[in-house]
Amino acid sequence: MGATSIPPRKASGVVLVVLFLVYWLRSRHTTVSVALGELKVGACMAITSDPAAVPQAELRQTPSFTEGLALRNTLYDRWNEALALGITRTPFVTQQTVRRVWVGRYPLTLVLNLGRAQKRQPILIQKDLARVDLKVPFDDSKFHFGKVDGRERLLWLSLQSSSSLDSGKGTERSASVEEASMLNGLALREEFLTCVPTPNASTDQHVAMINVFPLSEFSGFLVPFLNRHLPQDITPDAIQLTLILAQYLKGDGMRLGYNSMHAGASVNHLHIQFWTAKRVLPIEMATTQPIQTRSQLEVGVTAHASTDFPLHFVRVQYTATTIDQASTLVAQAAEFLAAYGCPFNMVFTDTTVYIILRKSISPHHRISVGFPEAAGDIFITNQTMFDSLDSAYLSQVWLSHLRAEDEAFNQLLSNLQHF
Repeated sequence: MGATSIPPRKASGVVLVVLFLVYWLRSRHTTVSVALGELKVGACMAITSDPAAVPQAELRQTPSFTEGLALRNTLYDRWNEALALGITRTPFVTQQTVRRVWVGRYPLTLVLNLGRAQKRQPILIQKDLARVDLKVPFDDSKFHFGKVDGRERLLWLSLQSSSSLDSGKGTERSASVEEASMLNGLALREEFLTCVPTPNASTDQHVAMINVFPLSEFSGFLVPFLNRHLPQDITPDAIQLTLILAQYLKGDGMRLGYNSMHAGASVNHLHIQFWTAKRVLPIEMATTQPIQTRSQLEVGVTAHASTDFPLHFVRVQYTATTIDQASTLVAQAAEFLAAYGCPFNMVFTDTTVYIILRKSISPHHRISVGFPEAAGDIFITNQTMFDSLDSAYLSQVWLSHLRAEDEAFNQLLSNLQHF
């Protein structure tokens, strides 16, 4: 009996399916050129990229779709591996239950997350305060991210200046190296860690970790300079790192957030969180007016002030090529608020930073308010509370107890006008 031939139409369909599978596998689970060195997805292996092994021509001015996709997919893969190992402390629910409650002109979003009822509680005080000490020294005797189970660590990251790309001593920097440096003179290099901590890790390395009480799918922490043991007082270089990482993690609703002390932080060890919210945050719909800074036209970074959102905030717009300037502006705002004693939250996207002023509120208000809540996504850990919270109660908490003083906001705006 002769071999059965495949009709041409079916044969072409098979070929297309095979080509699609090959492309998908290559984009997710094989070697991909990423920034400096090669990104290899592997389980339980520590891999360090070698900058010298990458031809200069392969370096690009901004991250390409493939590069961003590679880092994001690797982070997602590692997060799912940790989830499969049972690293999270609570069951994870992919499909979130939400409902809207109006406060003023804006519909805030209630998000039911029963698992986070068991999380470490924020550092709270017993009464509402407008001004508090945000600069609390690091205390090694208390919990910090150097004490976590090593399996919670997903990726080690290192930020490297373009000057380190020089290929030899005494040689002039070539124009190709100058032009090839990523993200306005900085490049992101990935170093992987899945199952065990890196021994003798450099103090200049940063780590991405899974959040064992996840806010959402792919919820985790970025801990800058893990082994420097910095307190929860955000620094200019940590802001710069966050803005660069935001370029790679953009898409799929991924955002990053920061809580100052007395603004939702539960650990006094410098960290920024990342989480996914596949919806527009209420703060992203808020109306604003421009802040006329001295150098905004020169540096390509613009700032806007909120007008009618329940909480005062400043919105900073930037691009991948103005990260340094945006970092400086955001750091100036953070330092001013810390000196003033005004608690604050931040939300980062690949184009925008929201700096949200607020008060430190006491436990009797029943809601823990960190960066998602300040931005209008309110995580509720109790079914009864989720069902019963109404506009009257939220308006009272947000406008009477949480909203920062007008004086603090006006002084911040005055400070930023001199940027």
